[in-house]
Amino acid sequence: MLVDTGNKDSQLIDQLARCSITKLDSVLLTHSDDDHVGSLDALERSVHVDRILIATDMLSSTDEKNMLLVKQADHTADKVMGVCAGDVFQVGDFTAHVVWPHVFSDDGGNADSVCLLLEYDGNRDGVTDFNAFFTGDAEQAQIESILKEQDIGSIDILKVGHHGSKDGMSLSQLEALDPKICLIGVGKGNRYGHPADETLDMLASIGCKVYRSDIDGQVKCLFSSDAIRVGIQ
Repeated sequence: MLVDTGNKDSQLIDQLARCSITKLDSVLLTHSDDDHVGSLDALERSVHVDRILIATDMLSSTDEKNMLLVKQADHTADKVMGVCAGDVFQVGDFTAHVVWPHVFSDDGGNADSVCLLLEYDGNRDGVTDFNAFFTGDAEQAQIESILKEQDIGSIDILKVGHHGSKDGMSLSQLEALDPKICLIGVGKGNRYGHPADETLDMLASIGCKVYRSDIDGQVKCLFSSDAIRVGIQ
């Protein structure tokens, strides 16, 4: 499963090739911002995609940007499926729990980002070995709602929301999640100044290990039943 495409066509294609990926079972598009879905057409030209997952309300949205995304998704994959909070599906040894959104409140914008809790059962004994939390561009208000609704507890990997924006998460939310590994997807020298110094300070204060795509490049988290091994390329 690929979560979002970014908008750098050559980088996406190069990384898929480096991972020897020629077919994707699923592509999850968290929301319709260009920096998350802009390379969807390049993906169509490069690999076979079985299904694209998008927020259920995206399918009936009359917002032009959302409608264009749904149209492109139809061209790219064999089928397009809507997901919303409460849905559960399998990705290999991972169980994916959709924890946001319930319904659109932001016309498919940041506040409507599809958020996933992934649980990994490497030895298939029915017990979660490790987990990961992917938050798209959701920010503090959405994360607060998720934490009130879901008994997430401490997590092993956090994909830091909104590229490390200062509004992405509060210190109390980070303390509640207590992530061990934090991943920040962010472009070098981006005009928004992501990740924010405030976010980096909060991450440092909780003692997690932070990896950033603008500094570390491709970061691989390899799961087994007894450990998560992180590699940088």
